[in-house]
Amino acid sequence: MTVASSLLSGGVNSPARAYRPPGASRRSSCAVAGTLSGNPVVMAAGEPMLRALTPDVYNSIEIQASRLESGLRVKGAWVARAGSLLTIFFCNFSEAKASDTSAFARVFHSMLDAGVVLPPSRFEAWFASAEHDDGVIDVTLEAAAP
Repeated sequence: MTVASSLLSGGVNSPARAYRPPGASRRSSCAVAGTLSGNPVVMAAGEPMLRALTPDVYNSIEIQASRLESGLRVKGAWVARAGSLLTIFFCNFSEAKASDTSAFARVFHSMLDAGVVLPPSRFEAWFASAEHDDGVIDVTLEAAAP
């Protein structure tokens, strides 16, 4: 099953089911929630966005996410990445589970002061997008300096 929310509708909540496994009942195959789910205006907002997501756009996002991952590793971060999603720790994962939340808060606020907005939890993923160009990646890596 594939579920897309605000991605599908250009930033407005609209969950959708793209696949139901063989033998799955209709009742168990899809949950839809949200005030605007399935609204025709919401769905129309998503069409131009979906048309804009060409293979070249995805390739560009992959390149920027890879560059961000490499740059963060050079800064001493442990990085887990799948496509455009990444999570960082300034230690290995075993240590990350027991990591100092105060230290994360200091890094979070330091990055925020430098103009880089991160997810507010050390366990949340970062998302690279088509809007993250070389300049944005440079600023992020500069702000991540130890």
